Amino acid sequence: MFRIIPLTTAVCAPAIPCFESPLWRASLITTIAMVAVILVIDTNANARLEAYRGKRALAGNSG
Repeated sequence: MFRIIPLTTAVCAPAIPCFESPLWRASLITTIAMVAVILVIDTNANARLEAYRGKRALAGNSG
């Protein structure tokens, strides 16, 4: 996931000036925005998962 998202952004960003049609440009900008939101959500999910695993390991060791 952390390889595909930057790759998608790296492909879409330089392609924006290459297209004359507003529809293509809007689609590329929307794709970049969507990928950025997905990256933020996925990063938060990974952080919560690591915190959960740490708490679970602590609870397992104390009990």
